Amino acid sequence: MVRASFFYGNYDEKSSSPSFDLQFDGNPWVTVYTSSSESYYREVIYAPKRNKISVCVARTSPDQIPFISALEIRELETGMYQTSSEEDVLLWTNRTAFGAKDFVRYPDDPYDRYWHPTAIDGTISLARDNTSSIQNSRDIPGKALVHAITPASSKATTLIVTPSSDISLDDAAYYYIFYFSEVSQAAYQNKSRSFDFLVDGIKRNDDPIIPPYGTYVTDYNHGRNLTAGSVISLVNTANASLPPILNALELFKLKTGLADGTSENDVNALQVLQGKYQHLQSWAGDPCLPAGYTWDWLICNTDDLPRITELHLSGSGLNGALPDFSGLAALEIIDLSNNSLNGQIPEFLGRFPSLKELNLAENNFTGPLPTSLAGNKKIRINTKGNNINEDNPSSPPGHGERNMKPIIVGVSVGSVILFLLLVGFVIYARLRSQPPRPSPNVVFEDNVENQVKQPAGSIQLGPNQAFTYEETVKITRNFEILIGDGGSGSVYYGRLNNGNEVAVKADKLSRKYRYSEISVLTKKSDVYSFGVVLFELMSGQGAIFSSLEQHFHIVEWATSKIVGGDIESIIDPRIKWQHKMNSVWKVADIALACTARRSIDRPNMYNILKDLNEAMEMVTG
Repeated sequence: MVRASFFYGNYDEKSSSPSFDLQFDGNPWVTVYTSSSESYYREVIYAPKRNKISVCVARTSPDQIPFISALEIRELETGMYQTSSEEDVLLWTNRTAFGAKDFVRYPDDPYDRYWHPTAIDGTISLARDNTSSIQNSRDIPGKALVHAITPASSKATTLIVTPSSDISLDDAAYYYIFYFSEVSQAAYQNKSRSFDFLVDGIKRNDDPIIPPYGTYVTDYNHGRNLTAGSVISLVNTANASLPPILNALELFKLKTGLADGTSENDVNALQVLQGKYQHLQSWAGDPCLPAGYTWDWLICNTDDLPRITELHLSGSGLNGALPDFSGLAALEIIDLSNNSLNGQIPEFLGRFPSLKELNLAENNFTGPLPTSLAGNKKIRINTKGNNINEDNPSSPPGHGERNMKPIIVGVSVGSVILFLLLVGFVIYARLRSQPPRPSPNVVFEDNVENQVKQPAGSIQLGPNQAFTYEETVKITRNFEILIGDGGSGSVYYGRLNNGNEVAVKADKLSRKYRYSEISVLTKKSDVYSFGVVLFELMSGQGAIFSSLEQHFHIVEWATSKIVGGDIESIIDPRIKWQHKMNSVWKVADIALACTARRSIDRPNMYNILKDLNEAMEMVTG
């Protein structure tokens, strides 16, 4: 339950109480009409779809400023309000303790609902003859049942309730609960009260209502259409000797269907921008919903799960390096012109799959265009007013990172698997043509006392051989190619003078590299590399990549997602994988096997090609 309260009280000394719209989680709620002398509140009961709740006040008139005095959230137990669907919304209209002398709320109501004391013309209030046994229940506090109303005449046979002031003029669905509890023990023992429940003259109960003593019964409906002229009638049955009574009432307007809200990936990416630029934090709530209330600097599509398609932040006071908001994957237009952004243009700006226009004019960007933008004919780029060298594109950052995205733009799962089969056949043919390679595992340390000097310019591998830092740099070509990364160190590709391919592991346990292991590469090393390629093609990411200012190794990142069952989050959105999940899982399983930590656990290329063929058959079969 969410309750928003408003009390104008002429706080701005303008003597003009404003009206405005109220929204929750991207759903329209109600129009608020405030008063200078009276407080006003509204409640909504619903099951949130996400772990966050947002409440927004929306200006509807340019000369009136929305405000809110209090916002309260109360967790209700499951089943307290039983609706037909989990997406039903109950908009509070009335909650009454008839005949009560005082306002009832917390602590008498553990859920802090407001029960208003109310009387009806032509009725009198009856008090319970013994209040010592009254207890709270989950549905209603005991104090709301202490009193009841009944017709002023003891000979009356009908009690009329006309909630016209609470019902909208239009014909709408309402959810109501009427509470009945006998206040006289003698009346209950003699079964003196017995009546039917009628709505607009139509009987709605199957059996007569006989209010129990010490507890209560209800008559409720999950969604009945009522109008401002609707009449609720409690009419005595033939054997009743006392007129009907009514203790309490809850009335809600029923709305069906909750908005799913803007894509959570888009919302998270916006939070990255707002985290860097605090003046954007004044924009809160759902960025796209309700329709007509999209944030001023965004344009969204009309999907059930809206996506942000345009970002307009021209002249918005942005400065410094641009944070990574690549989670806004549906962007088609980005306008960041007329700001004070500096540094190199980030690589991620060219990786939005649907981007058509990128306006970076009149900023302070320097250096070359990133490779993702240089020569990109799909994006209209404006870099006027910056110091950009468009003829010399920069390489994307990261050790051994490769930009795989141009390979897979708009392709299908079958095309990707076919490409992998071709690569696999090449590797398989190369491995079969090579003679068996030795795989010694020689331990060495960066210890001057244990070094064995080699002839000038010569690097050879021998038993218990030690190598200097300079020699290791030469073996790995200055750590040019990263082929693996783990918790204890990184593994780099290298080649000795005799042509042997080796893998060099560099410890992370000290401030400088301590080279503790060097191994000749085997066929299973090629399999590991092929597994990395599989992950790169599936995700469109490099072997090491950055996202939201964090660095990830693709094997560890993809493995954690797949093991957790979240394979969809690693698939590049430009691969048409829908309805082909079996084949996608098959490729993912192959990649996991290829990148097993122990080489003995990795499959050979023959079995990999066999499994890829099966994945291809899942697509084409």
